[in-house]
Amino acid sequence: MFSFNKYSVPLFCIALIPLWWLLGFGFFVFHASSLYIALLLRRAMIPRDGFQIAVLGVSGILALSLAYNTAVFDIDLSRTVAALHNISVMLVGYCHYTYFKLLYQMDDAWVARVSRVLWRLCAISILLAVPLSYAVFSGKLQVLGIPTLLGFVLPPMDNLLGLYLKAEFVARDWFGGGDMPRLKILATNATASAGLIAISGFIAAGFAMTRYRWLMFAFLGLVLLTIAATLTRAALLGALLGVMVIALAVIRKQYYLLVFAGAPLVLGAALIFLPDMLAEVNDMREGSSNARFIAYQASFDEAMRVNPLIGLGVKPRVNDLAIPIGSHSTLFSTLVRGGGLGAAAAFIAFFLFPIVKGGKLALKLMRRSAAFGCMRPYAIAALGGLPSFIVYCTFQDIDVYTPITVVFFTYMAGLIYWANVPSSARRPVAASSG
Repeated sequence: MFSFNKYSVPLFCIALIPLWWLLGFGFFVFHASSLYIALLLRRAMIPRDGFQIAVLGVSGILALSLAYNTAVFDIDLSRTVAALHNISVMLVGYCHYTYFKLLYQMDDAWVARVSRVLWRLCAISILLAVPLSYAVFSGKLQVLGIPTLLGFVLPPMDNLLGLYLKAEFVARDWFGGGDMPRLKILATNATASAGLIAISGFIAAGFAMTRYRWLMFAFLGLVLLTIAATLTRAALLGALLGVMVIALAVIRKQYYLLVFAGAPLVLGAALIFLPDMLAEVNDMREGSSNARFIAYQASFDEAMRVNPLIGLGVKPRVNDLAIPIGSHSTLFSTLVRGGGLGAAAAFIAFFLFPIVKGGKLALKLMRRSAAFGCMRPYAIAALGGLPSFIVYCTFQDIDVYTPITVVFFTYMAGLIYWANVPSSARRPVAASSG
């Protein structure tokens, strides 16, 4: 893979996500990795950019709200522990963002190394997922999973840790009362699997692009197939948009006219064939959609009723909903736990920053594309992952599942790096980078 040294330890932890998934160690291994980063990069842990300040702002507001509400109200201990875990996961993301930001600034070769590691991670998920995808779509497989090592040594638990006691490859959709099988690879649920595969795939696309362009498109096609088998509609849409962004960025300019001329034909075909397919998928996931929006409405109402400014501190369970209110959305999660202040800080960190930096990177690629030199594929890949990042933060909590959080903050380090670094500062990648 690449030479082992003290700086590569956290990156090896990411490379071993399949192992942590099978062992159940994903719940805590990246907390240990964060402690290692904090000790290794003590001075670098001080916030030096807007994204770091925004993330710490989110964490601080959530911690303040939790402390206040715990002192004033009688909050269930399990909800308090869950809220503390969410804050710790956010700080894990902060540590890994800081780590990758420093590596990229040290040497551009690290960009290629990270991309290759994520290539291998995503390739493993695809190798597992392709035959399982056939089984899911054909209806020949309903449930498949194995206990993790934690599952062998710990009793069953009805909490977040309980999700790490088994490694499920295919599982039924419990959320919203659905009964269709969905693919689950390297994560605790199907939507987290889709997010992990999408973001790791787009980071890895840079490495694929430096080899053969056809390889990159074949790879991204398999990524889309894998995401489709999770039956996660928003994640598939985000990944499709990302592939379109990459396609427009890599094709030669003389073919733009052909693309725009063919777009109406493609749109027309989509209007003819897609509605029936989308209607069928929506019928399959109708229970999930209804439960999600009921939870969103309950989240807003409860936050406004209790404390619109700093929220409830925790995500409570109410009205026998399958999930705590404030779940399945980064914005609603921070609104419930941190009120308007928490939601505003989360919007800045996980929506405003990515969109602004993505737009800045897009302008660079359009105006001075050649100035990126041999590193251009990695910049294009970073731009392609933006829709998947936004989609995930819209419909999922970024601070619940630690391996997913680490990969997403890894992505943010790359996106902001390419948006900020002067194109004239591009250095050649060392031959040992692969």
